[in-house]
Amino acid sequence: MNLDCIEIFYNEIIPEATIGRVDCFFYRNVLFNTNIEGKLLSSKAFDLTLKPTLIIRDKKEFDKKLLEYVTIARSFYEKYQDDDITEKDFLKEIMTVIWSNATVEDFNNPITFLDSRIKMINDQKLNYNNEILGEIFGQNIRVTRKKESILKETPYILEFKIGENVLPIIRYGIVDDTVYIYAIQNENSQIDKKLNRSLYKLKSGFDESVESKDNISDFENLTGITPSFMASLILALGLFKSIEINKIEAISYLPVRLNGKTIINDLKIKRNSTINLDELEEIKEMQIRNETDKFIRHFRRLSAQFTGLEITCMPMEVDTNLHCHLTEGTFSNNELEQLFNVAKENNHKTK
Repeated sequence: MNLDCIEIFYNEIIPEATIGRVDCFFYRNVLFNTNIEGKLLSSKAFDLTLKPTLIIRDKKEFDKKLLEYVTIARSFYEKYQDDDITEKDFLKEIMTVIWSNATVEDFNNPITFLDSRIKMINDQKLNYNNEILGEIFGQNIRVTRKKESILKETPYILEFKIGENVLPIIRYGIVDDTVYIYAIQNENSQIDKKLNRSLYKLKSGFDESVESKDNISDFENLTGITPSFMASLILALGLFKSIEINKIEAISYLPVRLNGKTIINDLKIKRNSTINLDELEEIKEMQIRNETDKFIRHFRRLSAQFTGLEITCMPMEVDTNLHCHLTEGTFSNNELEQLFNVAKENNHKTK
C-alpha cells in the first residue's frame, strides 16, 4: 500500500468519528471517542446514552496491528470494492466500518479485537459449498459458507437449505476455540407452507402456557420464537460441535451500529422538520428490540429445549455478550435432536 493508513486513521477518521460522519466516498455513521495513551478526544455530537471510547494504550502496537488488519481486509474485501471508489477511500472505509462491529469490550481492548477480526477472516473451518449434511422431513439439508461484504458484521455467514427452502442465515466468526455469533437474520429466507408446518414441531416439548402473556415481546418471555430461526441455530451448533468448538458467545450489543440509528433519525429531522420524532424513536426502539432481545431469546429458548446448550453468563453480568457452552444433553423433541445430529455427524467435516 502506497498510502499512509496510519495518517489517514489519526488525521481523518478519528476527528470525523467525533461527529459521527466519516467521509470515505460514502458517509458512514460511525461515532466514537478516542483515548490515545491518556489523551482524550471526545465527541459532543448527538445525545446518546453511550458513546464508546477507543482506548489506545500502546500506540505503536495498535498501529502495527491496524496495518496488519488493513492488509488482510484489503485483499479479502477487494471484490466488493465499488468501481468508483478511490484506493484511499476504500482503505479509509476498511478502517472505519470495522468499529461498527466492536462491542464495548472491544473498544477497551482494540488490539485484541483487531487480532480477532484477522482470525475470523483467515478461518477456513466449515468451508462448505452447497454440501448435503443429511435429511429431514424427506428433504435434503444443505449448507454453504458465504463471504460477506465489508458492511456486514462478520466476514462469513452460514446458509442452510432444506430442499429448496432457504433458512435464516447465521452471521458468525471463529476465533481459536470460540465461535462468536452476531446475528440470525431472515435475509433471503424462502420457506413454503408445508415446511413451515413441519418446523413448528421444533417448538414442542416447551410449555408456552406458563409464560407471561402481559407482554410477549418482553425479554424474559420465551414465546414468539420463530421455528426457522431455531432450525438454523441448532444446525449451526451441530456444525460447531463437529469441529470441537464448544464455547459460544452471542454478540448482543454493538454500540456504533445502534447509535447509528439515532444519527440517521437526526439527519432525517434536519432534512424534513415535519417528521414526527416520537414515531422515529418508537421505530428505532422496536428495531433495537428485534436485533438484541429477540436474538438472545432464541438462545435462551433453545437452552430450555436442549440441555446440552448451557448458558454460563447472561449479557451485562460480566460483559455485554451472552456466553454459552455446548455439552452432551437431551432434547425436548426428536426434530431438534435430528437436526443437531445431522450437522454434528456430517460426512464433510473440515479442520
